[in-house]
Amino acid sequence: VDIEDSLGCISMSSIDGDLFQDAIAPATPVIDSVSVDSLAGLSAIGWSISSSTDTQGYIIYENKSGIWLPIDTVFGINATSYINSLPSWSNPDSSALSYAVAVFDSCQNTSPISINHTTVFLSSRLDVCGGGVTLNWTPYVNIPGGLAGYRVYTRENNGPLVLLTTTGTTTLSFLHSPLTQFSEYIYAVQAFSSSGAVTSTSNTDTVLAYVPMQPQYAYLRYATVQNNNHVSLKCLIDSLANISGCRVMRAENTVGPYYQIAIVPPNATPFIVYDDYNAEINAKSYYYKIIVIDSCGNNVISSNVARTMLLTADAGKDMKNIITWNSYEGWPGDVYVYNVYRKI
Repeated sequence: VDIEDSLGCISMSSIDGDLFQDAIAPATPVIDSVSVDSLAGLSAIGWSISSSTDTQGYIIYENKSGIWLPIDTVFGINATSYINSLPSWSNPDSSALSYAVAVFDSCQNTSPISINHTTVFLSSRLDVCGGGVTLNWTPYVNIPGGLAGYRVYTRENNGPLVLLTTTGTTTLSFLHSPLTQFSEYIYAVQAFSSSGAVTSTSNTDTVLAYVPMQPQYAYLRYATVQNNNHVSLKCLIDSLANISGCRVMRAENTVGPYYQIAIVPPNATPFIVYDDYNAEINAKSYYYKIIVIDSCGNNVISSNVARTMLLTADAGKDMKNIITWNSYEGWPGDVYVYNVYRKI
């Protein structure tokens, strides 16, 4: 500081100074949501504009093995989103990822990091034998306003997006069934807030539906007594289906109970043949049916029921033989004719 009098004399003060420093940290930012960009397969983070007017930018943090690592910096107070393409271990298709954001100002003061948000990680398991897909996902953490639930979506063969179900906050799985053979299903789960204003979408998971081809028919062509010592069966089955075998079932009356007497494996032909040598052919008439087993071991279709014929012959007192037999059962139409044979 100097001062000058009327005669032009100047008096100068001593010199002093200090370093001006802004030591106040900016306000902690508020994350709106973290989500997964389904097209790019990358995490997307969004947050509100910082309330500190001297904000210069934002620091993006990711949690790796319990440690918050700064992975990138976004400059400008109005920058409110970030797509995480680095580093290589930040893959939302492999696990749930946690993110946080901090603000820095013109004096390089940094705010505390925000409340972390965690992406929803979706995984699926195809149950070939059950014919369904079980979806499991991790919970969304710290959605603003509170979590209201999850929406489960699918897209079949590039068709429209379909809402499969809406679950509560504690339900983290869903079974999608039945499936269409060889269809491609793309699944995603969306968490939504109580207000409905905030959503977060999981990664997508793709499943090719391969379920066993189920047999469409099984027709027992006949059950006949062969050579007067056993019952012979022949059944037409769906050879295009995925089957592991056929159960041969036998009963002594039409309502059962039916007992399994054999399992016949499939062969290169559309027929299975079985000879029942344990049948008492001269004492009983039997009912037979064939149950087809799919490749998962499930009973999937049953054939028609066929009944063998039991013949009895009695010598009459008037030089006549009385021959009786039960009706053959099992053909779609009635029996056309019975041929009666005699040997002396």
